[in-house]
Amino acid sequence: MLGKLQLNTFTIILINAAFGAIVLIGLSLFMFIILKIYKQYPFKPFFIKLLETLLGIFYIIFNLLALFSPSIFLSTVFYSCSIISLMTVLALEALFLRILRRSTISLHYLILLSCIPIFKLILLVLHPINVFRIDNIFIREAHLQFFSVFLTDITILIIFYEFISLVRGLMEISSKRSYAIKLLLIYSLMLVFIPAFEYSKQYELLAIALPYIEGAAAEIAFFGIVLLFRKNPDRMLLLPIKVYGFLMHTYGGLPLIRKAFRDDYERAITLSSSLVASIISLEKAVEYGKKEDLFRP
Repeated sequence: MLGKLQLNTFTIILINAAFGAIVLIGLSLFMFIILKIYKQYPFKPFFIKLLETLLGIFYIIFNLLALFSPSIFLSTVFYSCSIISLMTVLALEALFLRILRRSTISLHYLILLSCIPIFKLILLVLHPINVFRIDNIFIREAHLQFFSVFLTDITILIIFYEFISLVRGLMEISSKRSYAIKLLLIYSLMLVFIPAFEYSKQYELLAIALPYIEGAAAEIAFFGIVLLFRKNPDRMLLLPIKVYGFLMHTYGGLPLIRKAFRDDYERAITLSSSLVASIISLEKAVEYGKKEDLFRP
């Protein structure tokens, strides 16, 4: 439990306004950038990042609404909505990392991630967060109920597993190792904010700013990924993909260009070229409805 705060109302409002404005401006800028990228590359990973950014904006707005609510009930509702928004962002981040590794996502995995914000909502209803009033504003404590903390830890472990699986795959590809190291640095920055949860019980300023610190942690990861792939956002989709070479054929299946990126890939590229030529020839035969003896006994 937090002790009685000794800060005046003006100081609390100033802290919330400063943190809220910084994070909101940052998230809005990121949303503009990712929306521009999504219009050019309308793929699932970019759409997920767009949703994460939108939920991040809602997270900050809900916190500000809770701070200046007319009643403690509404403040509790808004603070609970902000927590649900943040948990949904975490679930989406796990989905984002999984999609970068796999082209399809199993239904069981989607159900698992969908249950994260639902279970959090149930826990918030059964065990409401502690909200207390200082003059005309409302401040909340972190939701430290056992099952709530357990659910958050499980979600973080899922993200950690997906992230390590992605980085491990990238480290096996020599041309992608630099991306693996940079991603490690980006996500490691978020670990700096973990002690904030424990110290928030002892320091008043940190307790008030905690919701915005959480938002800032997510913002750092968002901006880091944008800066990493800002010039070639399509590379993010190709992170775990190992490219062996380049093939170009005519519409009739005649090879024009066949280039292996490494000498030991030459055999694979040669076989792939023959396979592609055969597939194109078969496709043309089916398309034009020709009855030819394509296969002989």
